[in-house]
Amino acid sequence: MIQLACTHCRHQFELERKEGALCPSCGWSSSVILASELESQTSKTAQIKSSTPSFSWVSGFFIFALKFLAFAAVITLFIFGIVKFLGSHRSPKTQSKEIKVAQTSSDSKSSQSLPTPAVLSADEQVSLNSSLQIPVEPQLTDEDQNLLQKSMDLTAGNVEKLPSVNWTAEQFKQYLEAQEKQYRMPLPRNYKKSIQELFQKNYAIAYDLFLEGKIQRARDAYVASLGLPIYENNVRKHRAVVLTMLRNFLNDTIAKIGAMNFALARQSVSGKDAEIGTAYAALQQQIRARQWNDARESIKKIEAILPESAVSDVLQAPPYTKGFEMVDADIQPVLFRLLQVPAWTFNLSELKSDLEVKKTLLAQLSDPDRKSSLESYGKAMVEIQARAWNKALPFLQAVKSPAELKQDAETKVSLIGRLSGSTQLKDS
Repeated sequence: MIQLACTHCRHQFELERKEGALCPSCGWSSSVILASELESQTSKTAQIKSSTPSFSWVSGFFIFALKFLAFAAVITLFIFGIVKFLGSHRSPKTQSKEIKVAQTSSDSKSSQSLPTPAVLSADEQVSLNSSLQIPVEPQLTDEDQNLLQKSMDLTAGNVEKLPSVNWTAEQFKQYLEAQEKQYRMPLPRNYKKSIQELFQKNYAIAYDLFLEGKIQRARDAYVASLGLPIYENNVRKHRAVVLTMLRNFLNDTIAKIGAMNFALARQSVSGKDAEIGTAYAALQQQIRARQWNDARESIKKIEAILPESAVSDVLQAPPYTKGFEMVDADIQPVLFRLLQVPAWTFNLSELKSDLEVKKTLLAQLSDPDRKSSLESYGKAMVEIQARAWNKALPFLQAVKSPAELKQDAETKVSLIGRLSGSTQLKDS
């Protein structure tokens, strides 16, 4: 038999073996151990309890601390009473001096500016104290300079001479022979003779009429020179052979007719294009002389003359006279279209766009508020560096241009408004 014990209920009993033993008192098996082991555990617990220090001295120390604090409070009250008694019996002279010092300190504080911007973030403080550097004279980019100095040729549509030289009878004869060889298509002698006679009768005299100022007669002579006889009385063969061989001559003559139609149609206009051309030339001269305000006035004058619609009017040249009916039916529509002539010697839309760009750039260069705004901004920055926020406000609100400077001034006004605690800011 061996001595066993239960750690759960502290019951001791005897059994033949420990394995599978149950406590007869509580029925637990996991808490059954040897009786000697239970005694060893009990001994250790007693040692631990005996080694735990006694805290009975804590109550004595607490009583001592309370007595010490009470004594210190009595001493403090005694000293405070003595100081107060002495202070109430100070001389009037000393009191007057202290009052003056206090007033001086108060006046000094009230005369100072608002507190440092502790309510602003680091980035906001940098934005408030940083100064935007703007040159006194506006600086245009190279691209803007080119746009400002761009000059349109408003007289390009004027016809003072024909677009090409006039052919002589000998040149026309050589041309015919060269075309026959190139196309390997010799024309009958009688047909060639009729073509050359038509040239001599109409084309040869047209240029002389033009030089004499008889533009309409010159134009009609050129039109009559296109009335070539039908080759072999076959229209299809005529177009395939003769009109193909003489294509260069025909195109050159049609170009001359178009130029003279333009000159004829523009004889009836009031000459506004000439007036615009003169004003535009003056504008270019003023830009080169850096006379910005005068240049802006020139643009206003030009825009007052130009029509509001971007689509230019169409002028009608005088109709063709006798001889037009002999021209091939495929060429006649081309000549009819040449009777419709633009009312302006220049591209109206292109001119309006050019003036708009120049007007925008000149507005920057002739800004009347730029100089005063820069001066006000500089004064505002002096006050900001001195932390005189309210003094800086009117200077910032006086900044009107350029746009980037005005925006920076508005930002600073907003930040100062937060510093001063204002709920409403004046519009700058």
